[in-house]
Amino acid sequence: MAEAPAAAKMITLKSSDEQTFVIEESVALHQRQYLGKEFVNVGNNIQLLFDLIVASNSLNTNGLAYLAKHKVWEMMSGKTPEQLRSTFNIGAYFTPEEDEQHRRENPWAFE
Repeated sequence: MAEAPAAAKMITLKSSDEQTFVIEESVALHQRQYLGKEFVNVGNNIQLLFDLIVASNSLNTNGLAYLAKHKVWEMMSGKTPEQLRSTFNIGAYFTPEEDEQHRRENPWAFE
């Protein structure tokens, strides 16, 4: 005889105006993930993103810290050093000659 499917775990949410909502836990977790991803979608405001990381670390909100750091990773992924400098407003620390020397000595870093 087949067992009946387990009932979904339900949770109760309360809004700031005291309304209550009973929903499945899986729906709440999915919604929280979606809202978090939207929250860290700050466009080109890099400083705001870094401020979010610092604040989430200070408040020990690991989920938000993870999402914000992941957003930085997405922004860095696949970019050249020049593109990274432009995106994150990083000035050149080396003279053109020093930069060329680093490129010759570490070609793997510029692939």
